[in-house]
Amino acid sequence: MDKKEFKKEKAYVKPTIEVVRVDIEGQMLAGSPAVQPGGGSISVEPPKEDEDEEISGAKKFNMWSEWED
Repeated sequence: MDKKEFKKEKAYVKPTIEVVRVDIEGQMLAGSPAVQPGGGSISVEPPKEDEDEEISGAKKFNMWSEWED
């Protein structure tokens, strides 16, 4: 990217927000499993070895890609 492209002014995008009222009779989130200190049915699995160095599910980000003419 050369300096002319970097200095080019872009149109201002005004931020907006919307508040939405949600009437619900129950919970929106699932409850946590019942965990007992020192025991219970929860277990942690060790990570699996692989040659993939990319984080799966990560979004690629380029701050310049959103500025289209």
